[in-house]
Amino acid sequence: INLPRSLSFDKRHMAAIPDDHFVTEEQMKELRRNVKAARKEGPFHVTMPYGGAPPSEEGIPLLSEASITWFSGRKFKGELTYKALYDDMVRHREAWLEFLQHPANTQHADNACVILNTLAILYRQRHDLDDCEAVLNLEDQVLQCYRQAADASPIQVDEIIYKRNLVRYNVLSLRGQHSELTALFKEICLHELKYKFSFDDQEFLFMIEGVLRKKPTVKVVKSLTDADVQRIESFNEETGPQENMVRPDPKLARKRCEGCQREELGLGQFQSCGGCKQVVYCSKECQKKDWKKHKIQCKANK
Repeated sequence: INLPRSLSFDKRHMAAIPDDHFVTEEQMKELRRNVKAARKEGPFHVTMPYGGAPPSEEGIPLLSEASITWFSGRKFKGELTYKALYDDMVRHREAWLEFLQHPANTQHADNACVILNTLAILYRQRHDLDDCEAVLNLEDQVLQCYRQAADASPIQVDEIIYKRNLVRYNVLSLRGQHSELTALFKEICLHELKYKFSFDDQEFLFMIEGVLRKKPTVKVVKSLTDADVQRIESFNEETGPQENMVRPDPKLARKRCEGCQREELGLGQFQSCGGCKQVVYCSKECQKKDWKKHKIQCKANK
């Protein structure tokens, strides 16, 4: 994910990004420290430069907050922020696509793709497949805006497509739409070949040799048939698919307030009990009301 050259937090904190716009690991750590410090001082607003007319009244603040949430390492816990941005993009789709095609907004199109992909992954791992596909469809449109930009990074475009393909493949597999898997399987494997993924980093490429007993070359990948991919799929089912491919990931389930049992609207909305870290509360008031009942369990789980 890329950042604008600078992000300012109410003029209290500043994270400077070099001219190539790509963030190093050290710069990412510095940014996260700055965000953490800003949050401790209270609510803050992020300002991000852009070109053209804003896509909506709330569009720029939503994109700014979603970007900084992602960068600060909250990932799935930023669900509410990402969903708010997605909803705004759906309501004002044409204005957003026009905004993201502006030459000055290439980085924003890039960021929007990464944020939408994160939301799609979350929905896929929860098995909210209709919501996942809706987000992927919007990501496809945003990706077209990014690809058309003169200063778009070809490597970043390839990475976005690769991650999108992984999510879409898993959705089709869960839906049992096996006839559509072969083309995606090939695209994913060709990407892993092109960028020389190590064995540990490969998602699909290693299965060609492991299951089909063929050396994974470009020629071999391009010649894969529906029967080959179905054989790999059958092998995965026999040997035991990943847990979150069988059932929703419980770690990503929306939690309920221990006091009033209200369900959070997005992952990370409610705060964990500071003592046991085992339960969450929607507010300090709810936690105080529940303390008499919870304190025995809390002390036992510390």
